[in-house]
Amino acid sequence: HGMVLEVRGLKILLECALAPFPKSYKNGELWGRSSYSGVDFAKIDCVLCSNFAAMDALPYIDQLGFKGRIFSTEPSVRGGKIMMQQRVNFEGKEGMNNGHAQFSPTEECYTLWTQPYTAKEMDEAMNRITRLTYGETVKTNSWTDCDGEIAAYSSGYAIGSCNWVISVGVKANGEPFKIGYISASSSAASRHSRGFQLDPLKNCDALILGDVVEIHYRKFKVPKSPSENILNLCKSIEAALSNDSRIVLPVRPCG
Repeated sequence: HGMVLEVRGLKILLECALAPFPKSYKNGELWGRSSYSGVDFAKIDCVLCSNFAAMDALPYIDQLGFKGRIFSTEPSVRGGKIMMQQRVNFEGKEGMNNGHAQFSPTEECYTLWTQPYTAKEMDEAMNRITRLTYGETVKTNSWTDCDGEIAAYSSGYAIGSCNWVISVGVKANGEPFKIGYISASSSAASRHSRGFQLDPLKNCDALILGDVVEIHYRKFKVPKSPSENILNLCKSIEAALSNDSRIVLPVRPCG
């Protein structure tokens, strides 16, 4: 789950996520081995992680010769670390030792990509990430021979999620060649995140569409605001407690 972009001497890995879990561990694909087959990580200059769910394969690429830079936003890094810690605790080696794992891996499955990483390997990978703010520009000639710039802009999908604008080389008119990468994005006003920033993506010479979120509302009704949904939830909890009932709220590991 990632794309390799090579342009004018700059080689970028767009996202570094693992494949979703299959039903069985026995096929050796639980930790996403097939997702990056054929990628020479020693030649990758940098990795761009657009949201909290796009970085859980980072601990592996260090073992495959990757020496470049990694970029993301601070909220995405924090959210990603929570998700990865859950993975380590319940599906990793520590989870197996504590009896939390729900599968029984066989010895032959423990190759580099199928072997769960440890908490130490996770921390080492996350500490390598350079945190960017929206609109902050990074010059690629500080660690590569390519003269270019990379900047992150809000994608409106989740807190800290971003799209990317990559500027490399110079066109005949003297302007830089701009590539826009649209990752998981949403223009819905009801999300708890900064709105989708469209202006930086205008006038790009090329656009790469990744995982654009399409939101369909049943019968085309406008969704309720988060504050209204929270109010309705609190009313339901209050009514249940008044009847001496118990409340169970299933949530994702990161809240």
